Amino acid sequence: MKEIVEELILANMLFGSLPWHLLPAGINACVEAVGGTRQLGRITGVPNVLFCNWRKQKRTPSFTYLLKVSYALSFSPLQLMTVEPERLKNTLRAKMVYRSPPRVGLPAPASKGDLDRIQAFLQTMLEGEVAPLPLRHVAHQLGVGEKFLTGRFPHECAQILAQYQASRAERAKQRVVRECAEVEQAVRTLDEHGIPLSRSQVVTLLSNPNILRRPEGKAAWQALCRERGLES
Repeated sequence: MKEIVEELILANMLFGSLPWHLLPAGINACVEAVGGTRQLGRITGVPNVLFCNWRKQKRTPSFTYLLKVSYALSFSPLQLMTVEPERLKNTLRAKMVYRSPPRVGLPAPASKGDLDRIQAFLQTMLEGEVAPLPLRHVAHQLGVGEKFLTGRFPHECAQILAQYQASRAERAKQRVVRECAEVEQAVRTLDEHGIPLSRSQVVTLLSNPNILRRPEGKAAWQALCRERGLES
């Protein structure tokens, strides 16, 4: 929940007023994706009549209810406002499993139906229909413990873990490529404007000033300096 609030604050600081007027379209997409207001109310623990009022803009969702919806569907309020409704629907339809409020007391033993449902969800992840997640998040979405999940489905969990690690590695690789390209573009911009090349000047043009502190960004900067016969 803390991350959701921080995301809204950051978005407000960066982009100004948030598009709250688009929230009804996001809520409507969720209702259509799960099969109606009654079903969405059951999933989120929110009275279904409220969704009718929100969709028709008769009432504004309280932040508490909005957080409950966000938690259950794994969509932040910002995503409900900014992601295209059709994409929201497709994502929810592919997910099949939603987060439930924490249970009180000892968990009931999993039934065969629960195990079949869990296996079906794990299979959708392995087939790439759901974005890669760490195992603890997978277990949380399914409402079971990580030990239980890896104990009952060791083969699938090993594959999901490998899938997630590969996804992280690929994202890291893409970030490095983007940041190195950003350093090169900053240097090119300074060249085009006849501004003497310096680290401080380049930093002002970067989306993140820490890029030049990272090994790959630093190496890109040093290579560009060498090309120009400069000290880095």
